[in-house]
Amino acid sequence: MTKYLPLFIILSIVGCAGKSQKSAQLKEFAFSFSIDTVSIDPGEHLFFLGHGLPKAKLSPDERYLYYFDDYNTTFDKVDLVENKYAGTIPLNKEGPKGIGSTFDYAINPDGTFLVLTGKSLLHLGEKGDLLTSAPIVDSLFEIDREKHFFRYANISSDQRYFFGITSANNQERYLAWIDRKDSIYHEVRADSMAYTESLRINFGGLSISGIKEVKYFNNKFLLFHDEGIDIYSLDPTDGNWEFHDNNPKLIEKRKSGNYSKSGEIEDAAKILAQKNLEVNYQPLVYDVKNNRYYRVASKKRENQARGTVSDQFLLIFSEDFKLIHEVDFSDFPIALGRYFIREGKFWMRNNDTEELEFFVFDFELK
Repeated sequence: MTKYLPLFIILSIVGCAGKSQKSAQLKEFAFSFSIDTVSIDPGEHLFFLGHGLPKAKLSPDERYLYYFDDYNTTFDKVDLVENKYAGTIPLNKEGPKGIGSTFDYAINPDGTFLVLTGKSLLHLGEKGDLLTSAPIVDSLFEIDREKHFFRYANISSDQRYFFGITSANNQERYLAWIDRKDSIYHEVRADSMAYTESLRINFGGLSISGIKEVKYFNNKFLLFHDEGIDIYSLDPTDGNWEFHDNNPKLIEKRKSGNYSKSGEIEDAAKILAQKNLEVNYQPLVYDVKNNRYYRVASKKRENQARGTVSDQFLLIFSEDFKLIHEVDFSDFPIALGRYFIREGKFWMRNNDTEELEFFVFDFELK
């Protein structure tokens, strides 16, 4: 691990108290960060990074990073302690251990996997060998066809739940889950996110809307989207379903929708350019060590030069989803994105190199 000195010296931030629009609550905290770089030794292996790091996940002890090489249909395994390539697990698209076109997976402490596909739940060994296979039959759960979600389903990190958002063919989409202990199907409707329908763009037969995403953090399902700051949290053990909204001071809390909502296909580029001038919220991630959540919001500027960084802000939330701090990273020369948390630090791949390298931010909030 090497210190990324130019960025640290020039851009380390303390506080943000100089911004008069900060609330009294947010001024109570002093914020600073340092940044390192971690370069991964590939040995004789060639990392395929053309599509980024799809489906990247950490092992339960956070030593290993796994990601799906969708070109070679394999998992690559990276040792983040020794900072080197640690192996490849071959997969199949079809056949007894076929993963199909969509799947999710969970990693066991012994290095084996559970892989949830649209048809089966597979238990694969460390080298990709098929240990067991169990069919997934939707009818067992008596789910209406428009609510089927297995093709898009996730498996929780503790492997207790299957969960996801019901089919996109259903206009009223639900967060749905199945507890594997009793095989009972549950669903809840995200009423307070209904406003996102007014932000949908229609191009004749083609409809474009924001991305809704569900993650399992800290024993809860979290439903969020890229068009606003709001979050739903659900405790699947007792069904407690809560909506959390916040009012950031440095950037809008939601898209305003000041762009055309309909047009012809040839108008798409112009309309989407208008839409992209409004705020965009990236995924929520959880810091187990510090018991807080992070999220990045960004917004393109009018006539922004190609290749430059948009206005961007780091938002920090407490364990109960209250916004406790926000930091302006607009002058930072790197666009913050595709991030994950490991051992209390904020990791992000360096997209400006063909090698596998990460920027590692260590945030302090006092």
